[in-house]
Amino acid sequence: MSALGQMSPAAKPLALNRGARILKRLSVLLIEPTAPTDAPALSKTNTLLLSALLLILIPSILIASSWEWLGTPAMKPVLTALAVVFFGIYVLNRRGRYQVSSLFFIGVLSALPLVALWANHIVDPQRLTVSLIFYLAAILISFLLLRLRRLILVMTLQIAAVVLLPLIYLSVNNLHYLQAALALPLFILCMMAVMLLLAAMMREHSLRQLEQKQIELTESETRFRDLFDATFEAILVHDKGIIVDVNPALERMFGVNVQAVVGQNVLEFLPADVRGDTERRILAGDEEPYEIPLYFNENHQLRAEPTGPEKKVIIEVRGKTHRYRGRMLRVVALRDVTELKKAQASIIDVAVEREKVNILQRFISNMSHDLRTPLTVIKTSVYIIKRVRDDKDKVNKQLETLEAQIDHLQRLMDDLLSMSRLDRANTSEYRFKLVNINAPTAQIVEDHRGMALRRGQTLEFHPAPNLPNALIDENEYKRMIKYLILNGLGYTPPDGTLKLETYAERGDVVIAVRDFGDGINPVDLPSIFDRFYSAERSTGGDGGTGLGLNIARKIAEAHNGTIEAESEMGKGSVFRVRLPIIDSNAPTKASLNS
Repeated sequence: MSALGQMSPAAKPLALNRGARILKRLSVLLIEPTAPTDAPALSKTNTLLLSALLLILIPSILIASSWEWLGTPAMKPVLTALAVVFFGIYVLNRRGRYQVSSLFFIGVLSALPLVALWANHIVDPQRLTVSLIFYLAAILISFLLLRLRRLILVMTLQIAAVVLLPLIYLSVNNLHYLQAALALPLFILCMMAVMLLLAAMMREHSLRQLEQKQIELTESETRFRDLFDATFEAILVHDKGIIVDVNPALERMFGVNVQAVVGQNVLEFLPADVRGDTERRILAGDEEPYEIPLYFNENHQLRAEPTGPEKKVIIEVRGKTHRYRGRMLRVVALRDVTELKKAQASIIDVAVEREKVNILQRFISNMSHDLRTPLTVIKTSVYIIKRVRDDKDKVNKQLETLEAQIDHLQRLMDDLLSMSRLDRANTSEYRFKLVNINAPTAQIVEDHRGMALRRGQTLEFHPAPNLPNALIDENEYKRMIKYLILNGLGYTPPDGTLKLETYAERGDVVIAVRDFGDGINPVDLPSIFDRFYSAERSTGGDGGTGLGLNIARKIAEAHNGTIEAESEMGKGSVFRVRLPIIDSNAPTKASLNS
């Protein structure tokens, strides 16, 4: 059993790795060039092949020189000289002179049959035919080592030497016999040369294409490298997160140098809360831009986590797969967008402040209009009372007017307080309970039936039987329905009808308020629930403040519900409130708050 077979399974890989390292060191020591080679870029392997071939031939020739069957004693110094020549070629090739050494080597191989015949005085045609093996070997080696043009030249000279060989060593009397003996080997040699030439032409074509692609690739990588170094944008190249290269702009931006970061994982420089998402994007090859926060200390040194008064910087990351130094890697552009984010935030702040001013202006405009009217009426009524204080009927009429205007002002104050409270969105102040909404809806309808009758209008309510329960605050629910009724009555013509109905649909209880007025302009419809909206339709039904429908929507949302409006010009409008159906066994207040 071999020594390797006696090793334990764990020791075998170590022994194989050790052997591979030894072979690699021997290759570097004995085969690889010690200086830059003059071989074409795609033929550098031929340099290694020539050195390896010479390392095999030199000891083989020295051993063969001691064999007696090679012929006369004159062959021994010839073989020794041949070994010395091959060693010189080996040294020349190791020093980077591949093209000269390859031609010299093939030339020596081609001359070897002539030297062998001369040294042994061979005139036997059969022994002469054997010498053609050297030419065949020379042709095969030429095919391996030379490009097409030099291969054609060498093959031509070798075939010419074979043809002229009989004339050098044989008498004219034996020439006819020799030509007959050499005809078949020479034919085979020529056919072999032709086939190798065809193969060499195909190889040359492929090599030229590869060389062209190599040139294009080199030019592309050169252009990329120039841009990589010259751009003002920080660029990082990584292989599945392992940093391969960074450009000078990144070194300046992050205060690092290429030697310090190459080979490290990019995730090591990121805060822990963004590493998972960044790793997912890296593995997925995501090309969509995204942002990550980075932290720098007072010396502008990058820190993965904030440990003190670090400066936070927002970096926009955009990556793409690109060929870099012969490999497909991820090229990532990093851009500091901190100032841009600050500018955007400032723009948003300005827009918010401008919107606040616009809201305040609309509020002041609506309030001044709505307050001026009752105040004017109150002032007029006080003036009349002073003038007709002895006329009890007229005084009572003016007092009724005063009371109505005071009620109107009270409603305005209630609306403003409701809006302020709903803006805080504090549902903990609500008193939710499971209720069949038919009862509170019927009550609020009855409260406004007198108002409808005074206007000559009809207020109808059509409750659905066996309606499921909903979780509501009754007072806020009634306030919401009140605003919808007031809005509907405000746009229902005299002798018109305002209908309310309840029903269950798709897991919700629905309260629908339908009027048959002129309808809402499609331009205004998307905005009727906005606060202080100034369209004629949206302000007429709640006294002109533009708050009623907005408050109704806020109350619906506080109940985890929705409100929507549909309208058709000339046919009227319908407002639907949808509240989720709650099982009677479910918790009440906690359920909604959660």
